Amino acid sequence: MSCPNCGLNRAHTFNSTDYFYKIEIGGRFLFARNLSNAAILKEYFSSGQRTYSPEQDFPKVFYEHREEIVRKLRDLIAAHS
Repeated sequence: MSCPNCGLNRAHTFNSTDYFYKIEIGGRFLFARNLSNAAILKEYFSSGQRTYSPEQDFPKVFYEHREEIVRKLRDLIAAHS
């Protein structure tokens, strides 16, 4: 992680505390860092896209609950806009 303002430069392992928004889907959590990221996720799941790279893919349960994800993200964005 590096900061262009103060010059901080160190290793950082991201975890759930780095994300401000989360929604529960089928016993799993979908995290978004900010409202902009939540909007991108909403568009992704509403578009019907699917990533086939194991490193970038989402759990199968997320694809099975696309409509629920889109609804929850839409509600989350509306509540915080």
